[in-house]
Amino acid sequence: MRIQYGNKIARLAAYIVDLLILVIFYFVLKEISSSADSIAGIFGFIYFWMFTYFLGGTPGKRLFGLTVVEEETNLKAGILRLFIREIPGKIISGVVFQLGFVWILIDNKRQGWHDKIAHTVVLQEKEFKGSKKVVAYIIVFLFPVVVLIGIFAAFFLISVNPKAQIDKAQKIYELQQQMLENNSGPIQ
Repeated sequence: MRIQYGNKIARLAAYIVDLLILVIFYFVLKEISSSADSIAGIFGFIYFWMFTYFLGGTPGKRLFGLTVVEEETNLKAGILRLFIREIPGKIISGVVFQLGFVWILIDNKRQGWHDKIAHTVVLQEKEFKGSKKVVAYIIVFLFPVVVLIGIFAAFFLISVNPKAQIDKAQKIYELQQQMLENNSGPIQ
């Protein structure tokens, strides 16, 4: 049987799905708790570690038919190996301009630095085709567009903030009124 390493688009789409799940969790948590930032950070690491241990991959990975296994045996990775992969491994992958994640694009086994450190590989357990492939491509190529539109919209709303513009105009008007009151005599 030929080993099929995880498709690059499937892996990226899976990661985006997982990030969206974590963002939703964060916003719900922020409504409930004032320590949402620290809790969400810890939860993020646990999310990737425990889902990968119990299910062979996160919900995003499972959605696109990906599973994380030991490199040597292609069997389920142990909890310690996955801890090394998901926590120190991913921190190291991200430290140098995310180069450890970009490495997936050029590596023969499509391993990131976190995979190499933990001796794991991501396999394409289920064939990547049909509607899942279409959804993955939409997620991968549409997500950055939506994010950019959001960033531009935020900058636009900040720069055209009507309340700030009204407040600014009100202050200018008040300063002009004060100047007129202070200099009520003829202008020389």
